[in-house]
Amino acid sequence: MMFAHLRALCLALLSQLVLIVGVAAQNTNVPASEVDVTLTSYAFAPSMISLKANVPVRLHLVNNATKSHNFYAPEFFAASTIAPADKSKVVDGGVDLDDGQTVDLTITPTRSGSYHLECTHFLHAMLGMTAQIKVQ
Repeated sequence: MMFAHLRALCLALLSQLVLIVGVAAQNTNVPASEVDVTLTSYAFAPSMISLKANVPVRLHLVNNATKSHNFYAPEFFAASTIAPADKSKVVDGGVDLDDGQTVDLTITPTRSGSYHLECTHFLHAMLGMTAQIKVQ
């Protein structure tokens, strides 16, 4: 009888340990890697942004120009999960940046593919302000 009681206690403790380890493994507070993207007149640097599907990333957008630009990639944003604190920064598939402004977004791309990026301000894309986002 004593052995059965000890066995039940050990099984209960083991199941609690498995539960704790499982919750710890699901912890999403892992820091995202950072990708710097610079907006200038009239380019994005880098012109090819490489990301991994289902891996969180912090996009650090820096407008070094003396005029406003935007980071417009509606298909990319539609194929990604944006951190709740950053959702309001993305409006109609883009992020607006005033001259000298910096914006940080934590995002998790959920679908592999190649996504077009451009600045939609008047003639900016025509002047070369385009890039690609590749998610593997």
